[in-house]
Parts: sequence; structure tokens; C-alpha cells
Amino acid sequence: IDYLTVIILIYNRSSLARQLNPTPYLFAASAAYILVGLYALSQNPGVEPFTAQEYLWSIRDGYFGDMIMQTLKHGGLRPVEDAVILPFTPQEWWWALRDGYVFEMMEQSAKNGGLVVDASSVNDIDLAYNPFLPEEWGMAVRDGYLSDMISHYMRNGGL
Repeated sequence: IDYLTVIILIYNRSSLARQLNPTPYLFAASAAYILVGLYALSQNPGVEPFTAQEYLWSIRDGYFGDMIMQTLKHGGLRPVEDAVILPFTPQEWWWALRDGYVFEMMEQSAKNGGLVVDASSVNDIDLAYNPFLPEEWGMAVRDGYLSDMISHYMRNGGL
């Protein structure tokens, strides 16, 4: 803490440091926050560390203790383990555009890469999503079933 006091005295000359009035405890808390976050990320891949804003909300709303326990156990918010992401089909994009929820769909697509579904509610057939290959499109044109393939692609997004 003596070292941090010297650093504070050095930075006290600047106007920003005088406005913020940092203390050694603030620096120690910030360093601890950063170290816990780095440790959590290295030990628990896929865990989202809590932000300072989320800590403030937890203090305000009364679940700070639970949040600290999650941070100590997992390093942040544990991801949902039993989730499957299904890509949106072109027909679903068309419905979203037609019905006015395309921006919500774009947000989910950018955030998650598709529709997040509980794994217990999806059977193996739903998980068998395979987009058509360029060779298959070429065969459809050559053999005359392009309209059927386009219809199937619009409904299912692939095989």
C-alpha cells in the first residue's frame, strides 16, 4: 500500500487525479477485480465475467452475495450448458422481414449465431442441418429440379 501511496502522490499533480481523488484502496480493489477476471477467464472458458455496472445493480437490487458466490465459484456468469444453436433458415428471415421482427432476429443472429434452444426440446432430426453444397446446386440446375431445391432451401435452409 505504501507503493500505491507514492503513485497517488505522483499522480496528484494532474487535474484528473485531483478530481477523482484516488486512494490506495481504490487501486487495490481495481487490481483485485482485474486479477479475478483474468484468472476466471483462464480457468473457465465460456464464462462471462460480471461488469462493474452489474455489480452496482446487484448491490442496488439485493443479490450482491449471490453474485459474489458466482464470481468465486465460476468467475462470472456460467453459460447455459444444455443449449443448442439452430441457424435461421431463409424462410424464417423472410417471415421476420414480413412480420416486423427482423431487428430482433438480427440481434439474436449476431449475438448467438441463431436460435438458442434447450437441448432437451430438440430431437436429432432438428440438429441435422446441412446447407447445400455448390455441387448440389449445379446438379439441380443440370437435372431440372432447381425449383424443388429452392423451395426446400427456403423452408429448411439445407438438407
